[in-house]
Amino acid sequence: MKIGFIGAGNMATAIIGGLVGSGFEKKNIFVFDVMEDKLSCFADMGLSVSDSALSLTESSDIIVLAVKPQQYGEVIRGISSAASMEKTFVSIAAGITVDYVRGKLGINAPVVRVMPNTPLLVGKGATALSPSENVGEVLENLINGNALNKFYEMIEMQGGDIEKMIVSDKVVSVKSKKSGFVKKINTIGLGEIVRKLGGGRYQKEDDIDPTVGIVLTVKQGDYVLEDEEILKVYINDKDISIDEILNCFEIDNTSGGVLPLVYELVK
Repeated sequence: MKIGFIGAGNMATAIIGGLVGSGFEKKNIFVFDVMEDKLSCFADMGLSVSDSALSLTESSDIIVLAVKPQQYGEVIRGISSAASMEKTFVSIAAGITVDYVRGKLGINAPVVRVMPNTPLLVGKGATALSPSENVGEVLENLINGNALNKFYEMIEMQGGDIEKMIVSDKVVSVKSKKSGFVKKINTIGLGEIVRKLGGGRYQKEDDIDPTVGIVLTVKQGDYVLEDEEILKVYINDKDISIDEILNCFEIDNTSGGVLPLVYELVK
């Protein structure tokens, strides 16, 4: 989970302090502000500093809009291209409604109105919450097992049996050689690597080894640290090239944008 703050005023600073104090991982807190001296302070604390509100939105799962009410329209329009259904937007400004935020974003994204009071600045505040109707809907279906059960249904409808699935016990952890944003992932290249492992055919007569494959542990737009795992490779009797795998990832100081995980909720 990555939380981004657009605006680094007193209220945002207090919320960030609470997150850090509760043990939330600093690298997963993103901050953007037009005042560079404020950003320098947060960078010195070990937080992730973004170079724009748009790049922050691309990198974050939850985006806290911590700017003045009169700035909301301009700020939200500027980040709307990075808005998606799996991101949650938090408004802490009085008078800014859920419909207003959604209207400026141009998407029916989850929005939470939060009304913190000034004692929050000393860690003693009370906060009122007013979420939109779809906040947590995707997460709830992941937690309660509905999404997994639907996946099993899809496998069964295609003649498969998840109970018969066997995975190789030979696992190689591939780690990043540097820190930065996952700007691009060459999925075609990764697919070719899986085919070399036996997970795909070169000729129609070739056998497929269903026990091999890869599991990505990061996605485009994520920030990774040097020596942090980016994927697992399940192998059997065929060798892999770590360098060939790493060449499928472009890791840079700037984010290349985030591909949406959820395009639409079907009911």
